[in-house]
Amino acid sequence: MNKLLGLLLTAALTATTMVPQAGVAQDPKHELEALMERMELLVEAIYEEDYVIAHIEVDKLYEGQQYSFTRVLLEENNYKVIGVGGWGIKDLDVRIEDSAGEVIDEDTTDDNVPIVNANVPSSQRYTIRTLAYELEEGVEESEYFFIVVVAFQKN
Repeated sequence: MNKLLGLLLTAALTATTMVPQAGVAQDPKHELEALMERMELLVEAIYEEDYVIAHIEVDKLYEGQQYSFTRVLLEENNYKVIGVGGWGIKDLDVRIEDSAGEVIDEDTTDDNVPIVNANVPSSQRYTIRTLAYELEEGVEESEYFFIVVVAFQKN
């Protein structure tokens, strides 16, 4: 995914975010439906750039909570790890760590669509960490949905 596509993808996904109103709770069914609509945009953008989706995670996080999973990433591939924060998540971060816990790359930008571009130095099992860094102002303290997609393109 080139830099322009990344910017367009971030703009499109961010534009479809529903802005929470102070003290208003979101119905989990509608929250997940809205996130799945954003997922459709993401899948289209990934495949348009000749990337293949290798893994998808969907779960919920509280503010400050981390979620992690491991995945074997191969040295010969270019990877994109893209997170999409759902309704209520203002800032979602994504990080890739090697088996020794060293950070390979991360996106800690203040947004809810982190995009990490990675060419891993060796084929091994890596940890993908997602952090709900901050919730939208005024939302109730609760857990909110997010998606993380791991996609690759062969070199």
